[in-house]
Amino acid sequence: MKAGVDRSFRNDTDDADSRRSAAVPSPSTRLALVPHLLILGVCGWSLIETSAEFDPSAGEVGIAALAFAKIVWTVIGIAAACGIRRAQWIFSFLCGLSLVAIVPGLPVELNGSAWIFAQSLVECVLKAGALLALGLSRVTRPAAIGYVAWNDDNGRTQKP
Repeated sequence: MKAGVDRSFRNDTDDADSRRSAAVPSPSTRLALVPHLLILGVCGWSLIETSAEFDPSAGEVGIAALAFAKIVWTVIGIAAACGIRRAQWIFSFLCGLSLVAIVPGLPVELNGSAWIFAQSLVECVLKAGALLALGLSRVTRPAAIGYVAWNDDNGRTQKP
């Protein structure tokens, strides 16, 4: 050991740095949460909206169809949030299809009922966000763009 160098302090600070970096999620981890949160938001909003879609005059078959649709939508959404690729594709397709069906009717809903318009608008924003986030999460980084490595004071290589 060199004279005048206190190794115990250096080890304590290195341990504290490693604990701090393990506790804070990296930016890529935080970005990976966005699609999952939007998917769960779409599923949650779908369940919240069930009471507005409930129509007792539809009879037992209509109520069963609504319940079945909500269950299927939630199962596909949870599977997509868990990272199952096929479920993500199906969820993206259903979000896009739903947007194509709902968006043209928004001006009519605005003239008819502000409450129904607000519900449809929230649904469209969540579904468009989930569709965009899932689409961007599938974009692969070009081969020419890689991680840049540099050396810190200790000579260790770090990657951003």
